[in-house]
Amino acid sequence: MAQAKGESQRTLLIGGMVLLALIIIVAAVFLYASLTSKPPQGPLSAEEIARRYSEAVVFIEAGWKLIDTGSGRQLYHAHFLNEEAESNASTGADGPGGAGEAAPKRVKVFEGLGQKIPLYMQVGGKVQPLLIGTDGGGLHNPIGGQSAGSGFVVRSDGFILTNRHLASAWETAYVWPAETGPGLLIDETGKKEGKRLAFEDLPRDWVPGTSTALAESVRYEKRQKRLVPKLLKSRAVLEGRFDYLDVLFARTKLRTRARLVRSSDRHDVALIKVDLPQALKTVEINPNYGGIGQGAKAVVLAYPAAALEPGGLRQPRDLTAPGAQARVLPDPAVDEGHVVTIHKGGQPIRGVDYAVEFGDSFELSFRSMGGGSSGGPVFDDRGRVFALLYATRTAREAPASFAVPISYAAEIMNLGRVTQ
Repeated sequence: MAQAKGESQRTLLIGGMVLLALIIIVAAVFLYASLTSKPPQGPLSAEEIARRYSEAVVFIEAGWKLIDTGSGRQLYHAHFLNEEAESNASTGADGPGGAGEAAPKRVKVFEGLGQKIPLYMQVGGKVQPLLIGTDGGGLHNPIGGQSAGSGFVVRSDGFILTNRHLASAWETAYVWPAETGPGLLIDETGKKEGKRLAFEDLPRDWVPGTSTALAESVRYEKRQKRLVPKLLKSRAVLEGRFDYLDVLFARTKLRTRARLVRSSDRHDVALIKVDLPQALKTVEINPNYGGIGQGAKAVVLAYPAAALEPGGLRQPRDLTAPGAQARVLPDPAVDEGHVVTIHKGGQPIRGVDYAVEFGDSFELSFRSMGGGSSGGPVFDDRGRVFALLYATRTAREAPASFAVPISYAAEIMNLGRVTQ
């Protein structure tokens, strides 16, 4: 009996020790979890968001030109040299007078227009610039441009979101150079007299990559005083090619060459990529923009030109100079505002004409952001990106900024379907 009692006591003792050990283990697990788990995150200040994510916001520079992929030639906006010899204008004769005579002075062919007249054609009911595959000794102007803006890293292996008008400008409505003078709308047959186009009449919805008005040459018929284009017989396939697409990270001087991965056909958003050996700092995405309403807090990080100028933003660089580098360390500016309203796709937005063709847009109360801020991430009060800037309205009575919902970016990143 005594032996059985002793064994029972030992069994109880062992069982108690096992139970105590289990209790200690469970308590330790709960203690570790409480010490290592993050407390619920409250609203973040603009300063805290800037501190956390500045390294993920990049400055982007791009330079591009339009190419006919069939011939590989760069394309130019055709111009007419608006002058002829005075004798030609008065008599219709070719060339100067008899031997030994001084060459006649040059006079304008079309009065009231500049020395170089840009030429346009109407195709399918839409006005387009007439394109040509030669610079004409400097007469014709290249189709292309240079731009600068912002972007942000969405994957540690180098994927960056930015605007389509920055990273794929040939797929976006063209921004006419301010020096573009009044032009002539000419007829394909040359039978109609050229209609004059003022700068404000230029096609604001022309997308270079979709152009169909291409000519091999333009002939001037003196006697009829008309211009006759010789159009290309086959339809050309056009695309943009970069002279450079460079990314600078916050507080660094070195440029990193980027490449275009994909651009949206639904909104002003594009995906580019850089290749670097180290993992990059990324932002956090809030894909549910349906939860963002009027009055919601919004914080933007970007590189507006106004914020860079006091630091001595460098002059346009000489692209032929080896190792050309920025003269300043870019540092994104931060601004805080709120969502003013949400514009549904197809609705006009006063002061932002080209936004009419896009999908939904946030109107934001930012006032300090300007050129260069396009592509900057817009954060919610939890530090998650719910949109990216793409346009500003500078009207004195109602300055504002406009942003693409991040769901359009998610589409080109294969993160999900765009919210309709």
